[in-house]
Amino acid sequence: MRRAVAVTRLTALNATRIAANPLLYVGLGATALFARHALGLFPYTTALDVQNSMETAGIFVAAVMFVVTTFPAVREARYSRVFVAPVSRTERLWSLLAAAALVTLVSQAGVAAACHWFADGPTHGTVSPYARAAPFVLALCGPTASVAVAAWTRSYAQLIIPVVLVPAYYLYMGTALSSIGPQVVHRVENLALITLDPFETRSPQITVLSLLYLVYLLLVFGALVSVALAARPRRGPARGAAIGAAAVFLSGAVAAPAYANTAYGWEHRFPDDALYGGEDTECQVREGITYCPLPGFEPWVDSWHEALSAPVEVLPERARDGLPVVWQDGGGFTRATDFPQERGIRVFVFGGPEDAFLRLDLRNQVSQSAFGLRAEFEGPCWATGQARLPLMYWLTTVGAETVTGGDDPVRQTGYHLASFGPSATDLEVARALEETPSARVAKILAEHWEVLTAPETPTTDLAELIGLPLTTDANRVATATDWHERYPRYAFDPEYDLPMESAPTCA
Repeated sequence: MRRAVAVTRLTALNATRIAANPLLYVGLGATALFARHALGLFPYTTALDVQNSMETAGIFVAAVMFVVTTFPAVREARYSRVFVAPVSRTERLWSLLAAAALVTLVSQAGVAAACHWFADGPTHGTVSPYARAAPFVLALCGPTASVAVAAWTRSYAQLIIPVVLVPAYYLYMGTALSSIGPQVVHRVENLALITLDPFETRSPQITVLSLLYLVYLLLVFGALVSVALAARPRRGPARGAAIGAAAVFLSGAVAAPAYANTAYGWEHRFPDDALYGGEDTECQVREGITYCPLPGFEPWVDSWHEALSAPVEVLPERARDGLPVVWQDGGGFTRATDFPQERGIRVFVFGGPEDAFLRLDLRNQVSQSAFGLRAEFEGPCWATGQARLPLMYWLTTVGAETVTGGDDPVRQTGYHLASFGPSATDLEVARALEETPSARVAKILAEHWEVLTAPETPTTDLAELIGLPLTTDANRVATATDWHERYPRYAFDPEYDLPMESAPTCA
């Protein structure tokens, strides 16, 4: 009992000494500033962004605690034999490890709370509980590694070497003075990055990979503790047991990512039930369009449909049966779908639901799909002189002022028109359609849907239907002069915008 009390009091003393180090607060302050800056880069912060920032902050906390713990760890390694205390050297080491872990967990909890506070508002998306625990274990590896290194070296080399080599690396890396030294540091840097995250595919949403990553971090943590304990006894079964435990932990740490990369590599597609909260996620159908958000992103459907409702309303009823599925894919992994890829329109978790560019891009993709112009799957093609090309662009512009805030949508969507190689007549008719009441165009479209969506129907037929006397050549690809005349706010670049000359005609 007295021994346990002594160890507890020693742990409290060590924790107090570590917490009193001013470097701890300088490092945590820098970490908080970094987290605030990182989260400020996102136009719309999701729960995944917060989690990723917490993991990055966990690396910073680990580095800070590595430095802060080095001083008591070296002192313990050098002078523990001369101390007269009611606890053994191994118990003193355990006490130091426990104290460093306590300060680390409190520090990481504070940084995690700051990350959530910096997010400023509700965050959509789901995060696996295993992923939430990972930053804390990641942070714990910092002080544990410090104790392990100090127990074996009994010096401050782990601080001196990085202080000397890292600035030299960044100073000489891009100069003629580059030599083997910076190259070695660069390789060590790459090795460190792989050690931090050896998984090919990983996301806080994927339950199994979050679990495997947490297991990997726990195994690394266990290996570091075993290495530290192996330095205590000079010989005997205790050292052998510690070294054997370290070998077992390291083997597991190698096996965990190896299994994950084999079973869940780049090509693996994750079904919804593999995502945290995916069992309760269902697709929603609105006005003929199916929306399949990721778990936790269901509120984004309202914004997606708001962007698409105006174009969908002007389409004939018989055209809505072929409308695509709008599905959300994850960052860092590919989601499995139960429909053909060519029938789907993929949106992502970045940008946010109110991003004007992404909402216009969603409109473009739905319009292209409605008229059978999906270059994403069929490859670049020429639709010069086809009536469906100006109609496709017109459908994108219907009610676009609610998305762009009154700005001319051609500034952000002109490429989708230019990428099919429109003729001068196509531009003329597209501009005329924008100036024609949408109800009239919708009526013409409903009466002649099958004809106007056929690839062989020329734009001149559409011009006759809307009563537009043409003044341009229907067979000539529009030049920069034509674009400047019809759409002066779009910077047309024929080398970048047009399909290759060898591209086929859109079928």
